Amino acid sequence: MIRSILGILVCIGLVACAPQPAADRGVAGRAVGPEGRPLEGVSIDLVSEQEGRRGTTTGADGRFQILPVEPGRWTLTAGPALGLQAPAPMVIEVPGPDVLLEYR
Repeated sequence: MIRSILGILVCIGLVACAPQPAADRGVAGRAVGPEGRPLEGVSIDLVSEQEGRRGTTTGADGRFQILPVEPGRWTLTAGPALGLQAPAPMVIEVPGPDVLLEYR
């Protein structure tokens, strides 16, 4: 009985510690203008020498998500929005935290 319970716990531990599948890895974030207002329809691009280019646009809430994205360094660029100055391109690591793009 104790062996069975230990076996189950080991299996659960292995699943919980397994590498994250590529389909679940991505880049997410939000584009906001002055006063933190969300920006809709902003073009977001990710570029990697090894993996090429991925892109999307922000939704009504200013949020974006690009899936899947292979681990490594990517350059993230954001297009213009309503005459506001776009943030400078940035190098990000995947996986990593959500990205906040602040327009001025």
